[in-house]
Amino acid sequence: RGEKNGEVILQTLDPEHLVFQSLHEPSIRDFLQHELTLRKTFTYPPYARMVLVTIAAEEDTLAQRAAETVAAEFRREGNPLITIGPAPAKVVRMKRKFRYRIILRTLREDDPSGKLLKKSIQKIRDRITLPAGVQWLIDVDPVVVA
Repeated sequence: RGEKNGEVILQTLDPEHLVFQSLHEPSIRDFLQHELTLRKTFTYPPYARMVLVTIAAEEDTLAQRAAETVAAEFRREGNPLITIGPAPAKVVRMKRKFRYRIILRTLREDDPSGKLLKKSIQKIRDRITLPAGVQWLIDVDPVVVA
């Protein structure tokens, strides 16, 4: 808008979130420092490598069981792999498929290039044969995890 004044309307389920609070009294440094502290505490990027694995199938129980099997295999890989889930995707059913998510992480100090993470994923993909009708999507360095 340049020099013109305007109004912005934001719709959210979490109006108390720090990002919205920081809009009232903008301090980008404070917000970024807080965000980096949270990300370090919970081992999220940039302190970790992350992959989002989505398991999908037309039948809910089939998708859930497949996701549990995949997550168990990743857990068997052990260090330096951190496995979280599976959990239903935020939008559980999309395009007639039920979706479950698994988050995989490695600490950046243990896996700076992400090679160990990618190697573990390939090993599991080679080792597991999912039932017919089950798909998986692997999103390396996902922009959105929800």
